Amino acid sequence: MNNIIIDGYNIKDIQKGFLDIVLEVDRVCKEHSINYVLTYGTLLGAVRHSGFIPWDDDVDIAMLREDYDRFINASRTNMNPEYFLQTPETDKNYRMNRVRVRKNNTLYVQDRKKDIDIHHGLFITIFPYDKVVDTFLVGQLQPKLIVLSRELKKIIKKIFNPYIGRESRMGRALEHWMALHRRFEYKVATMFNGSDLEYAAPILFRPGTIHRSWRFELIKVDDFYDADELVFEGHSLPAPKSYHDILTNLYGDYEKLPDVNERKPGHDIIRVDLGDVEKPDNGRMAETSKR
Repeated sequence: MNNIIIDGYNIKDIQKGFLDIVLEVDRVCKEHSINYVLTYGTLLGAVRHSGFIPWDDDVDIAMLREDYDRFINASRTNMNPEYFLQTPETDKNYRMNRVRVRKNNTLYVQDRKKDIDIHHGLFITIFPYDKVVDTFLVGQLQPKLIVLSRELKKIIKKIFNPYIGRESRMGRALEHWMALHRRFEYKVATMFNGSDLEYAAPILFRPGTIHRSWRFELIKVDDFYDADELVFEGHSLPAPKSYHDILTNLYGDYEKLPDVNERKPGHDIIRVDLGDVEKPDNGRMAETSKR
């Protein structure tokens, strides 16, 4: 396979930067007894490649909500200053419902976010997993409330779009409403976290109609506390014991490699700066992705 180049950088050098961030997160988690597991393509890479999928251009890890909140608190005082914990509180224009850990003095700009004034450094994503009820009736209530809330938000934003972000009475009222909206979604997502349930899911990320159902992304709660250790780029990192079921749900026959022409990065990165890492002048530019 030819070298994959993203904005002049070999993807292997980008992945080395990802690994630095992962190991810093792992250090913080170990020092504070915080549980996490690899997920999505990062989990697939650990199982199938003992490291990164050769064309993967991001890293995803998962934490139960309690550990996710503890990680945010621990990182405020214990994270190496080389890295930046990106949340709506630390980066005012960052509105995602999952945190990113970014590397300072780097750039890794996604096309769809290029015009947003946020920290655009190289990043990994940490997904909060909340407990869910795996039955049809009650299990549908939680995601449907979040979906309805988001549909209402779209309508309000469309109607009042000219006022969003403005220093006016209407603009401030909209900001207050958006904050209430986020609080409502959080309450719904965490409504079962005090219960003794078997599964958790990234329900705020994909509440049921966004991309694909969260039911394909269930992880057993016990898997966070009793994880397997898998080799990842020469390091031992935690993975859910039921990784076979998880990867089968997500990718089907996950051991089978996709066709050569489908082995591409998938995050629409348009600008990269890794600091002192030299840009090579060979290889091929990135396009789109399939695991």
